[in-house]
Amino acid sequence: MDLVRYNDDMGNDYIENDFMPPTTEEIMKARPLAMVLPEDIVTHATLIAASLCAEDDRAAS
Repeated sequence: MDLVRYNDDMGNDYIENDFMPPTTEEIMKARPLAMVLPEDIVTHATLIAASLCAEDDRAAS
């Protein structure tokens, strides 16, 4: 979230507290990413996450 906060393109309207942990109700209403994002975006994000996790595993070894 700090990466978003430090993004100068957010403009002056950005408030530091815009990103808050979700409430229990919001979590209960959440849908899987594959239901709300295009398939190619989900695939791309999954590949990036898998690559990052693999790098963390190698670094921990």
